[in-house]
Amino acid sequence: MPADGRELVDVVGARLRELAPEAQRFALGVSGGGDSVALAWMLAERGVDLVLLHVDHALRPESEDDAAFARDLAAAVGAPFRSERVEVRAAADRRGWNLEEAARRLRRSSLHRMARAAGADVLLLAHTVDDQAETVVLQALRGSAYLRGMAARRGRLVRPLLTIGRGELRGWLDRHGRPWRDDPTNADLERARAWVRHAVLPRLESYAPGVTHRLARLATVQRDAADFVRDEARRRVRGAAALLGPERSFGEDDGAGVNATGGAEGAPAAAAAADGVDARVLARTPVAVQREVLAALLAGAGVEVDLHRIENVRGRLNAADPWRASVGAGAWWRVAYGRVAVVRSSARPAERRVTRPDELPDGVDSEALARGPLELRARRPGDVVRLPGGHRALADVLIDAHVPREARDGLRLLARGDEVVWLEGLLRPEGAGAVLVEDDDERAMREALALARAAGEGGELPVGALVVRDGEVLGRGANRTRADRDPTAHAEVLALRAAAVATGDWRLTGATLVVTLEPCPMCFGALLSAHVARVVYGAPNLREGALGGVADLGGERWKRRFEVRGGVRARESAALLASFFGERRG
Repeated sequence: MPADGRELVDVVGARLRELAPEAQRFALGVSGGGDSVALAWMLAERGVDLVLLHVDHALRPESEDDAAFARDLAAAVGAPFRSERVEVRAAADRRGWNLEEAARRLRRSSLHRMARAAGADVLLLAHTVDDQAETVVLQALRGSAYLRGMAARRGRLVRPLLTIGRGELRGWLDRHGRPWRDDPTNADLERARAWVRHAVLPRLESYAPGVTHRLARLATVQRDAADFVRDEARRRVRGAAALLGPERSFGEDDGAGVNATGGAEGAPAAAAAADGVDARVLARTPVAVQREVLAALLAGAGVEVDLHRIENVRGRLNAADPWRASVGAGAWWRVAYGRVAVVRSSARPAERRVTRPDELPDGVDSEALARGPLELRARRPGDVVRLPGGHRALADVLIDAHVPREARDGLRLLARGDEVVWLEGLLRPEGAGAVLVEDDDERAMREALALARAAGEGGELPVGALVVRDGEVLGRGANRTRADRDPTAHAEVLALRAAAVATGDWRLTGATLVVTLEPCPMCFGALLSAHVARVVYGAPNLREGALGGVADLGGERWKRRFEVRGGVRARESAALLASFFGERRG
């Protein structure tokens, strides 16, 4: 480490250029403590365009004196100053957080907000190598997956002092006669970080001198390993990217002693957790990747990450039947229809009588009232639906439509007695009963199934495919490998060829391929070459599937990608295949 003050300033400046080479203006969070005060003076000496930020937590009577000190420091170094006062205790009581957690969350939020308002490119925090070692010890005590400490840079947050000791910074301040303020709560051994700082690390140093720096180096190694696992998860598991953003990973700590995977922030992560990922694909990945993705699912749903919860579901990823288990906080693991997710039950809608057309839900025609009043409500035991093929139990209709169990009670329906005539998103009134509502993919799949049946009747593997764009069918295909004695005459390839001829362009940009069976690797390559935008398939292909049935080739680093939707009319597709192979075996 540098031996004199000038060299220390140079080291800090070089580290800052390395971490944030693009930054022109820097915002620095200043508490008044020695670390942030030293960093402020060092940056001022280097002529950095700097703004100082201070957050008053309103937890101590002298907190206003800290704010005044920070304001005076800004004036002394010639930097603009911004401050905010946050009522940490009130927020902690309101949200059920402990004081340390509340202070961390509110401080970080305020600093980011002030940095944006000041036009800063990055936000600097003055955590040192000692803070890093403390974080690693706290992570070990909590049982984190990786003892990865704090990131030197994460997004716009930069920590340039992680290789410099607290004592070096205070020595530099003493030599230059520059004061700082000590926060008395940092000596409170009832606080976990203070206990590690004053009781644990000094004892470890006495047994193994230099352990503080070795723990900090361990954090770097562990962070590299964790980042590799996260990247593998993003590459191997479709949908994992929405969960594993750059600021979320299993066991990652944000530097304040609270595990970043302990709670989700924002609707996108919650939506990704509820949608889940392909359970079969995940089951074939290395165990470390499985744990990374499952932990992210828990975190995205706002559930505390726990190894026992993760191991509980890992053994169920290949479950043939739907499986659920509580994970607390009103949420469940769900493994069903080939996906694993963390879900919450939907609230039951309020019930009311409907007698006039203006009381009907949007999109329901007044003809629904032709046979008398209806009731708008949630489902009940014994509900039935009169479909064109006869009466069916509503429960069976919901199962066939793959409506998750926890979502069923939240759906609104219109019923006359126990006969359902409308169910949002699934059934619409028609005549004296109801018919299933189909989306564009389901309608196209119905035609693909007809092509597959015709292929099966001709002795071919019953697979049919369509290429659709803007509601128009551009090409159709059904397996002809036996008839044409051509191993490439798969339904997908024939549909792509027909579409290219019809459009006069081999590039089918914006098109969707709909096929009854998950494509094989050969067809996957053809789909990439054709520039399709989406692929919709019915049954999984457990022998040659390239989208998860055997391997998920979509997770590789191809020049182009396409969206994938599987499981559309999967039962009908699978039944065709089962019948075909059954007849051949017979």
